[in-house]
Amino acid sequence: MNDKEMDEAFRSIIRRVRHTAASVEKELTNDRQVINKSSELHGMRVRAASNHHNPVLRVAVPVYELLYGDDAAFIHKTYQYVLQREVDEGGLKNYLSRLKQGESRLLIVRELQDSAEGKAQRAQINSWGISSYLVRLHALLRSIPMARLFFVRNIACKVIAKLLHFYEKKRLPKHPLFLLNDFANSKLDVLLKTTEDKITRQLHDNTSKLEQKIQQQLQQLSEHLNSQNEHLASHKEWLLNHNRDIEQLTKQAHCQKQEQISTEDNLSKLTSHLDNLKNAVADQGERISLSRQDTLYQQYHLRQLLSEIKGEMPVVTPGEATRYLDEYLDAYYIAFEDANRGTLDEIRQKLSIYLPYITRFKEKSGELPLLDIGCGRGEWLGLLQDAGISAYGVDMNGVMVTVGQERGLDVRHEDGLAHLQKLPDHSLSVITSFHVIEHLPFAVLFSVLIEIKRVLIPGGLLILETPNPENVLVGSHTFYHDFTHRNPVTPSALTFLLTYHNFQNIEVLRLHPYPEEAKVPGHDPLTERVNGHLCGPQDFAMIAYQQERAGKPE
Repeated sequence: MNDKEMDEAFRSIIRRVRHTAASVEKELTNDRQVINKSSELHGMRVRAASNHHNPVLRVAVPVYELLYGDDAAFIHKTYQYVLQREVDEGGLKNYLSRLKQGESRLLIVRELQDSAEGKAQRAQINSWGISSYLVRLHALLRSIPMARLFFVRNIACKVIAKLLHFYEKKRLPKHPLFLLNDFANSKLDVLLKTTEDKITRQLHDNTSKLEQKIQQQLQQLSEHLNSQNEHLASHKEWLLNHNRDIEQLTKQAHCQKQEQISTEDNLSKLTSHLDNLKNAVADQGERISLSRQDTLYQQYHLRQLLSEIKGEMPVVTPGEATRYLDEYLDAYYIAFEDANRGTLDEIRQKLSIYLPYITRFKEKSGELPLLDIGCGRGEWLGLLQDAGISAYGVDMNGVMVTVGQERGLDVRHEDGLAHLQKLPDHSLSVITSFHVIEHLPFAVLFSVLIEIKRVLIPGGLLILETPNPENVLVGSHTFYHDFTHRNPVTPSALTFLLTYHNFQNIEVLRLHPYPEEAKVPGHDPLTERVNGHLCGPQDFAMIAYQQERAGKPE
C-alpha cells in the first residue's frame, strides 16, 4: 500500500470513530431530554398560571403552590405570580432575611398581594384554608389604630405570626398537595436515578463497544501497518538491488564510454592516417599521371624518330630542335591541364550544360558532323559520343591527340584554322571551341570566324567558351596562370565580333561563379557589387547561329 492508500485508510477510521461518537451523543441527548421533561413536571402548573399577562383573565392559584419549596424558590414563585416580574436583588435579600428570622410565608404572600403593585396585578390566590382567618386577623390588627393598646396588638400579631409559622412548619408539609409534590419529587428522583443508571449503562456499553471497535480498528491498522512495513521492506530490498544494478550499469557505461573515447581516438588517428594515405596516393597519382604523359610524349617522339629513321636520316637543323622543344611544351601543357582545369569527370560535368543545345539543334539539322576545335583530352567529344552524337575534334597538341585517340575518339592532330580552310562550304552543323580563342592572336581569331561562317550550314550552331575578365580576379590574376594565354576576351567584344560576322540570336551564358563561402558576407548594394566583381562567373559562353539562307534565323 502506498502513502495515498494509507492516508485514505486513516481517514476512513476517523470517520467511523466520529460516526460512533455522534450516535452515543445522540443517545445521551435523548436521555437528557427525558430528564429535563421529568424535572419540569414540578413547575408546570405554576408556569401555566404565571404565563397569563392579562390581570383580568388571571386564573386563581392555590396558595400551597406558592409555599412549596425552599425560601428562594418561594420568593421567586410569589414574585412571578403576584407581581408578574422577577424578584429584584434588594427584595430577595430582604425577604430571605425575614424568612430566616422566622417570619411566615403566608404573611409575606398577603403582604405582596396587598401592596399597590400586587393590587394592580389583581392576582387571585385561593385555598388559604384555616390560615386565611389568621392572616385576615393579622391584617385587621395591624390596620386598627390602637394607640393605648399598641403593646397588646403587637403581642397578638406576633402570636398570630408564630402560629402561622408553626402551621407552615408542622402542618403544611402534611397537606395532600405537599405530599403529592413530595411523591412527585421522589418519583422524579427515582426516574432521574433510573435514567441516570440507564444512561450510565448505555454510556458504559457504548464506551465498551467504541473501545472494542477502536481496538479492532487499531488491531486492523496495526496489522495493515505491519503488512505495509513488510511491503516497504520488500521494496527497500528491491531498491537496494536495483541501485546495485544501476551502479553496475553505470560502471559498465563508464567503461564503454572510455572504450568509445579510445575507439574514437583510434578512429581519429586512423582517419588522419587515411587522409595522409589519400594525400600520398593523390601525390603518387599525380606523379604517375605526369610519368604517363611523359611516357606518351616519349612514345610519340619515338614514333616520330622511327618514321624518320625509316626514311632518310635527316640532318637536325635548329628549326627541328625547336620542334622537339614544342613537343616538350605539349607534354607540359597536358600536365598543366590536369593540374588546373580539373579531372575528366569534373570537365564533363561542366560541359554537360551544352548538351540540351546540341540535342535540340541536331533534331532539325540532320546527320552532319560536329567539329570541336582545340578538343584537348576529348572530354566534350566523349560526352557527345555517349549521347550518340557524331563529332570529331582537332588539336595541335600531339600528346593530347594521342590520349584522345587511345580513348577511341575521332581526334586529329591538326591546326584548327588550317583544318577549316580545307573543309567545303556548309559541311558542318555545329562548331564548338572551349578555352581556345584566348590563345589566338586577333588576326587568327578573325580568320577562324570567317572560316566557321563559311563551313557552317545555314542556321548552324556555334558555341565558344572562354575565361570571363568581368571577374576582376580572373582578368587580373588567374587568367595568367596559363603561359599560353594571350589576351582576355570580354563578352561585349566577342558579341560585337560575332555580330560583325553576321551571326544571329547571340546569347551570353555567364558560368562558374565562386562558391558562396568565398564571398564577402552581406547583401547591401556595395557588398553585392564587390562580390559581383571579385566572386562572379569565372567563364562565359557565347551561343550563336549562322544566318539562314533566307536571311532569317530561327
